[in-house]
Amino acid sequence: MSVRRGTLQVECYLTDCSPIRRPPQKPNFYEKPACNANDARLAAGVLALRGADCDAIEGAYMNAIADIASGPCNCYDEEIILTRMFDEARSKSLVKPHYRDEDGS
Repeated sequence: MSVRRGTLQVECYLTDCSPIRRPPQKPNFYEKPACNANDARLAAGVLALRGADCDAIEGAYMNAIADIASGPCNCYDEEIILTRMFDEARSKSLVKPHYRDEDGS
């Protein structure tokens, strides 16, 4: 895998990068109904970026934290933040998700 300039490369949980759906009796990790819409699609286990891109990506990460923290669900983890970055138009171009194939690529 080569790292594309200007992006944070992350892995998707599922092959189509769809959200992980939790069971109806426990729809979110945070025990707050307002958090039900916060479904993580991107995993934080493997991240790749170029050093020159750190400032832009860190700024987008901090913006996503601020957005989430000021909303009705002010609970989050890094995967919710990465998913928010990918969903937001202002930072979408900074996040390049992929799914790891069975051969590891």
